[in-house]
Amino acid sequence: MGKLAIVVLLFALITVPAHATLLTWNLVGVTFQDGTSVTGSFQFDADAGSPGTLSSWSISVLASTAFPSDLPAFTYSSTTGGFDTVFSGNTGFSLLDSGFSREFDFVFTSPLSDAGGTIALDATSVEFVESTSSESRNIAGGSVTSGSLPVPEPATMVLAGGALLGLGLLNLRRRRRP
Repeated sequence: MGKLAIVVLLFALITVPAHATLLTWNLVGVTFQDGTSVTGSFQFDADAGSPGTLSSWSISVLASTAFPSDLPAFTYSSTTGGFDTVFSGNTGFSLLDSGFSREFDFVFTSPLSDAGGTIALDATSVEFVESTSSESRNIAGGSVTSGSLPVPEPATMVLAGGALLGLGLLNLRRRRRP
């Protein structure tokens, strides 16, 4: 391999931008004040766009014990369509059904990031129905959690590439010796 090809390869490795992938955030121990639970997950990329990109979600809530006819069991799902999202930075988002009659506002105690981790839901997180009775219920507790995927940095790739190149040249030199 010529010296020019090595320089071009190293330059390509240096200029490749590092980027993160979508993280799946899971709802953990999320309950409303009436004792009912919320389960599900969503995918979010904090670095994509501003204030980040929510790409899919599936969040199920049980019927309210206080207002079962006004707040029946419901699933907020990106695969069924008919949902809009509203952002307030990386610290929260709202899921609204197509008729804007049912809404779930998620508020986090710290911003979502591509580093993953565990973030508590703020007590101001609320689900409510506007179309018939304007009933609502607040989150009593819970968090979202996600593991992060390591994102290789260009400098790390250059070091690894240089080490492999050095090992290859050392092997080639040993083969040429009589």
